[in-house]
Amino acid sequence: MATLRVHLDDDNCMEITAMKGRGAGVQHFADHIIAERGVRYGRLVMIPTETGKKAASTRKTSSHRH
Repeated sequence: MATLRVHLDDDNCMEITAMKGRGAGVQHFADHIIAERGVRYGRLVMIPTETGKKAASTRKTSSHRH
């Protein structure tokens, strides 16, 4: 869905990735990213959502598609 990368200093950056998907798939992806060489710290946080319901949107809908 989205990724945020923040350069903390010349040698370190922090990256946050927001994803949607089944828990097992997201866990698999996170495990591979955390195992990459150069990754010093990694943590997966999953937030359960209700299935079958459309996500509420606080944004106005625009007249054009992206």
